[in-house]
Order: sequence, then C-alpha cells, then structure tokens
Amino acid sequence: MARLCAVSLLCMTQSAQTTAPLVAVLNAQSFASSRDDGATMISQTRLFLKDATARQVTHLVFVSSAMVYGAWENNAVPLTEDAPIRPHPEFGMVCAFAAAESLVEDWRNSTSGRSSTILRPVPIVTSGAVSSLVAALAQAAGSEMSLSLPAAQFMHATDLDTAIELCQEKRPDGVFNVSPDGTISGERLRKLAARPLQLRLPHFAVGWVDAMRWRAERGPIPPGLRSYSRFSWVVSNDRLKQLGWEPQVTNEEAYVEGTEGSFFGGLSVKRRQGIGLFVSTMVIVGVLIASLGLLRRLLRGKNVG
Repeated sequence: MARLCAVSLLCMTQSAQTTAPLVAVLNAQSFASSRDDGATMISQTRLFLKDATARQVTHLVFVSSAMVYGAWENNAVPLTEDAPIRPHPEFGMVCAFAAAESLVEDWRNSTSGRSSTILRPVPIVTSGAVSSLVAALAQAAGSEMSLSLPAAQFMHATDLDTAIELCQEKRPDGVFNVSPDGTISGERLRKLAARPLQLRLPHFAVGWVDAMRWRAERGPIPPGLRSYSRFSWVVSNDRLKQLGWEPQVTNEEAYVEGTEGSFFGGLSVKRRQGIGLFVSTMVIVGVLIASLGLLRRLLRGKNVG
C-alpha cells in the first residue's frame, strides 16, 4: 500500500528540556502492504516503541486501521470503538495492524504516566495517488454477483492529518474511529466500481480465481479481502467528533479520487456494466464448454480402455 499521509513516523511535539508531555506519532499505514505478511509492520513498531521509551515519550498517537474489526455477517452497523477486534485470519496485513495495536497497549501499560491514542481510519486515499487497497476493494465490489453490496466508507488523507494533529494536541487516551460522516450505499458503490472488462463470477468460482491470480502476482485481491466486499464493517465517528474533529471530504469524493480512471471512463455507468456483464458471461460459458470437452475426453478414454 502506498504511503497514505504526510506524517513523520516519529514526531516529537515538545522539547526534551521541558516538563510538558512528549508526544510521538507512529503511522503504521506507512508500513502496510497487501502483499506483506505484516512482519515489517510489527518489527518497525517494536523498534519505534523501543526508541520512544529511550526518549521518554509519555503519549503515543498510533495510526492503525478500521479493518481490524473484520467484515462479518453479524457485525453491528455501525461499529463503535467498543466492538471486538476480529480481523480475517487470512489477511496478513490486517492481522498485523491488530498485533501492532497490542504492542502499543503493552507499551502504554508497562509504565505509569503513559497514554496512547489509537486511530482506526477507514481506507485512505491521497491526492494524485491510487491506493492499492482502495483499488482492490473496488475490484472486489465490482466483481461481486450478489444482488446487494454492503455500504462502504473511504476517507481523504487530509482528514486523517487533521485527526492526528488534534490527537497530538489533546492527547486523548483510548481508541477512536476515523471516517467521514455516513456511507456510500452498496448500490451506489457498485455503479462507481463498474469496470467494462471486470469479471463477475459466482461465489463458488470467485475465491479460486482470486487465489490463482494472487499467487501469480497478477491479481489485486489478497486472501481474506473478499469478505470486506460482502459484509458490513462501517464505523461510527462519534467519539472523535466529540473531541472537535470534523471531516471535510465525503466518502464518495474520496472514493472517486482514490480509484484509477481508464480509457472507458467516458462511457456511461449502464454501458460499462453492460460490457462487463457480457464479458463475464462469455468467460463463464467458455469455462463450461472447456470443462465439458475435458469430461468427454476422459469418458472416451475410459471407454477405449
């Protein structure tokens, strides 16, 4: 995943010579990669916490991810900060966020006088850059054959920056979700995510196709991510807004900026969806014909034998 916001990994807000609390910021999103098992994020978090201890930091602002809640059929809508952490066990990047949060909590509790702010932002987009995570979520949403998709949330990096700055200033102790107000409806997201050559396969086939493309390093959807396009994991931002934070960019504005344009961008949504459905149908028919042909050859071989 690309670097998501212009926040230094270690940002001391007070001089070591003063008696005021020393605040550090660790943006774990800078280490996140959908193709990484999370080992880099965890090792860098350990190094950061060791350095923070040596510098006598008293408050830490840690940027995690709202994906640690997991996307499950029985999720509350919306999820508050009191919801349990249940990342998909196959999604290494998200499991690493959860493990890194645990390291921060251990650091906080190991010495009296320490506090921490854990921020859990929804997927972040940055101006002029396409997030691989947002692109993968768009690919997953656009290729689902389900009649309904869950609502979704996306936020701009500038809103995350202001949330970090506020928490550096106020040093709240606890967990805070970070998201724009409201959501993008599943119906609207399907329209925005439509791609003319995007395959829409049935559930029994889509997991196999995702896995094969991922292993060949030609697919954007890592193991475990598909559930995030099937079940709700939207979050409430009430707790952070009570501190005085206000998002400035809507979910839809952020999503549109964070998804890659294409040659087909000028086509109408209906036209793009029609082309995509046609291509998907042709692929499914081709697979069925090839499978029937293989089955016939096998049966003939047995009869000859």
